[in-house]
Amino acid sequence: MKPQNKFTRRQFLTMAAAVPVATAFGYAAAHPMNKLLNPGASETAGLKPEQLREFGPLQFVQGDEVNFNAGSSHPLSLGALQTVQDYFNSRAHLPQAEGYKLPASQPIEQFAQLVNADPSELTYVQSTTTGEQMVLRALNIPHSGGHIITDTLHFFGSLPMYRELERQGMEVTFIRDENGQISPEAIRDAIRPDTKLIALSLVSTVNGFTHDLKTICDYAHQKGVYVYADIIHAAGCMPLDLHHSGVDFAATASYKWLMGDFGLGFIYAAKHTHDKLRQGNYGYYGISEYSSHNQPHDPPGEHVVEYAFADDARGLFALGTRQHAVIAQLSYSLQQLLDIGVDKVQQHAQLHTRHLKQQLPKLGFELYTPEGSEAPLVTCIYKDARKKLAPLFKERGLNLTVSRNSFRVSVSVFNTPEDTEHLLRTLRDHV
Repeated sequence: MKPQNKFTRRQFLTMAAAVPVATAFGYAAAHPMNKLLNPGASETAGLKPEQLREFGPLQFVQGDEVNFNAGSSHPLSLGALQTVQDYFNSRAHLPQAEGYKLPASQPIEQFAQLVNADPSELTYVQSTTTGEQMVLRALNIPHSGGHIITDTLHFFGSLPMYRELERQGMEVTFIRDENGQISPEAIRDAIRPDTKLIALSLVSTVNGFTHDLKTICDYAHQKGVYVYADIIHAAGCMPLDLHHSGVDFAATASYKWLMGDFGLGFIYAAKHTHDKLRQGNYGYYGISEYSSHNQPHDPPGEHVVEYAFADDARGLFALGTRQHAVIAQLSYSLQQLLDIGVDKVQQHAQLHTRHLKQQLPKLGFELYTPEGSEAPLVTCIYKDARKKLAPLFKERGLNLTVSRNSFRVSVSVFNTPEDTEHLLRTLRDHV
């Protein structure tokens, strides 16, 4: 007989009672998920209240699918959409945009507050992987030679890069996970006298495993080794303190849990690294002083131009053209995350992920996500998942990540108990 454990509203509210904020942000007894904070905004957009889901001031459109794929790309909130529209109105010189000014540096300041960093340790970057490659260049890798440690739960798009560095003379240790986890001691034991860098994903995109970053950094720094962390699955969905962790470098795009979009993110370099890094990027936005000696009426000078790069992360990593629309969008989204509190976002997700971790094994699915993971991701191993489950999910209106032999559920602030029960009911019917 198939298990019939359902995630009812009563059970959800009972669980949420242990997390009082959950009722304030999305699940009061009257279920205000479909109650508008600003009805006028929905009318302007041509939306009905039942088409919206809200979490505090954040409002999202409920489409035709149940969205469990925020870990691939997060939907835009209506507030963020309006800030993007405001920006494009200014680009079109529309009358309603008169006086608009792009908040160019505001997201840097907001993100610094969100992850406990100094703004001087941050600048914009195109993507997470771009930031990771910038760190490698700043450390003069691969020309310096030496040893790098990474692991098989790191972002799969970065693994070919480290294989290429092997071909270019670096020695790379790939630590394999055991039951979906990698211990700090496994990384510590791989450190050698010539180790230059440990590169990892703080939260694995594969299964939500979360490294003990502070312990790893302590081990690394005892041996004079730098640590880089991909933080794309931590920033915005889990409390994150870069200073406390001791991590030397980090990077993230914004289109996932930061509720931004493609093409803009952040790179972090701790202050103590700045004077030890090689200048490997020469971008317009990194320049702090500039004096031309090559145009009519310029003052004379020995060189065609005199210049200086800023003595911070901007000077080391900032390039040229930025995604202005995403800057506008992030100025809204990051402020909402700050006002709501990332801990509240995490608590909401955990009400769902804990239930999924309890129920999925009962249906015969093997968890690949460690039981104690606090990330908003739940991954199950299932042979031929793409072949067997992807068509079913599509038929049932479920949007989640399905790989060749696994599937991953990503829970965000707009997900409801009904969503989770719909997923479990679909899987019950399958088994």
